[in-house]
Amino acid sequence: MQYKEYSKFLTDKKDIAVVVDKNIEAIELQKVIKTAGGKISERFYCFLMYILEKVLMIIKSIAF
Repeated sequence: MQYKEYSKFLTDKKDIAVVVDKNIEAIELQKVIKTAGGKISERFYCFLMYILEKVLMIIKSIAF
């Protein structure tokens, strides 16, 4: 049986949600966040995508 010792430092988990153009794909945004965030954004994933369509308006929100 193997185990991995817990880190002595607390991890910090944060969410980020952005409203983007309807043509932006989550994977594109994920690449930008990873590049800009560097090491602090090592592990993250898209957990919510919300699209609201109304007459003459489309809102797309993506959360990581």
